[in-house]
Amino acid sequence: MDQVFFKLPGEDNIKHWTGHFSLQAEEIPSHSKEQVFIFGKFNEGTKAFLLYPEESKQNSFEQFTEIQLQISTSKHLRSEAEKNEADYIKLIAKAVNWQSKKSGNSKVVLARSETQSISINAIESFRRFCESFPKALVSLVVSKDHGCWLGASPEIFLKADSTGISTFSLAGTRKANENQQPWGTKEIREQQLVTQFIEDNLNRLMVDFKAKETETLRIGELEHILTRIEIETHQKNKLSEIIEALNPTPAVCGLPKQEAIQFIEEEEGLKREFYAGLIGPILTNNEIHLYVNLRCLSFDEKQIRQFAGGGITSESDPEKEWEETKNKMALTRKKLVLGS
Repeated sequence: MDQVFFKLPGEDNIKHWTGHFSLQAEEIPSHSKEQVFIFGKFNEGTKAFLLYPEESKQNSFEQFTEIQLQISTSKHLRSEAEKNEADYIKLIAKAVNWQSKKSGNSKVVLARSETQSISINAIESFRRFCESFPKALVSLVVSKDHGCWLGASPEIFLKADSTGISTFSLAGTRKANENQQPWGTKEIREQQLVTQFIEDNLNRLMVDFKAKETETLRIGELEHILTRIEIETHQKNKLSEIIEALNPTPAVCGLPKQEAIQFIEEEEGLKREFYAGLIGPILTNNEIHLYVNLRCLSFDEKQIRQFAGGGITSESDPEKEWEETKNKMALTRKKLVLGS
């Protein structure tokens, strides 16, 4: 049986669903009458693997800490070629040069992975993530076919309930600091590109929306720039079109979208798999909670593989971009509980 554990931001309850992930569905169900967990790969539009729980449990965090569960998987991490510091900086420099030759607003998001030979206690690590990242979707997926994935994503892709629909523009990263200076030009521009992309696509779909005031969101020891975009409830019939148009957002691929994806496919050299894909539950009251699967890692009994990336513009400093990926990986890695 496949298993999913997850905790939504601001909630005390931890949900544990068991069932079987389906074959890849062509469309995320936007009007499901049943609970379902969405698990999608990067750049797959509305396609996703779906788990309809055959058994569901819910515990408070206090109750969950007393539960002892064994996690095992028969799917092992494949050996992958990974970029070291010099390789990644060289890639970023190439992307900066590519950006400098383009006119108008453009960026590309490049990621890397890092594999370490350590064993983790998945349940204890999940608990630690829940404690450490209360504003994130914390998830643990254990699947025979898809392996094991643990994450704490700050990036809401889309939320929908009886009061309305919201999507979010989140980009720009820096370490949190009590004496923080204003955001830099590069980070502000990077986030504005994401916001403009969302607004342009909603206008193209003739969707009425309202962008709220931009704010700073803190997740653990990192901060990001966030703009909430609200959509009227009566336009819920356009959810599939909205998902198709916005996934993947420029926050995880870049702009212009197709050019950025082509650059990623030709130059990045990373099998992203479920990193930067869509993840999250649809609940019984038809509440939809879709996140972009960031701050995540895949693992087996002997190894972990972390993923992190950053938005590259013509103003990017390759060495700083390398440091940003290190900071993102460190944020979750130091919260892991090692296995015996």
